Amino acid sequence: MLETESQSLNNKYNITHEHTKEIRPTKDDEDDAGSPIVLVMVVILFLICNAVSLLVNIFDMIEGLLSKNAQMALIDVGNILVVFNATANFFIYVGFSSSYRKKLKEILCLDNSKSTANL
Repeated sequence: MLETESQSLNNKYNITHEHTKEIRPTKDDEDDAGSPIVLVMVVILFLICNAVSLLVNIFDMIEGLLSKNAQMALIDVGNILVVFNATANFFIYVGFSSSYRKKLKEILCLDNSKSTANL
């Protein structure tokens, strides 16, 4: 009886020990360590670029606050900033995410390791 209890405890310890093994980050995890930074940068850029459009909408609700010429100019600036935001996101991802660059190379067939591996 004592042996079965000790074996049971030993098995329990091994099971518990297996579940508490340290999980080491893989190379892909290390490559994406900058992902939170990318996310924050994209969100901040979005807020900055869309702030002008939001202000134009608020000013439009309050009559007489801005002249029509000023509103039209702000609308143009807001539209340019929205286009800039969409373009800048691509460069943020390319600059800060190695997994994004890797996938982009695969899509554009620029990954030499895949083409030489098939030969």
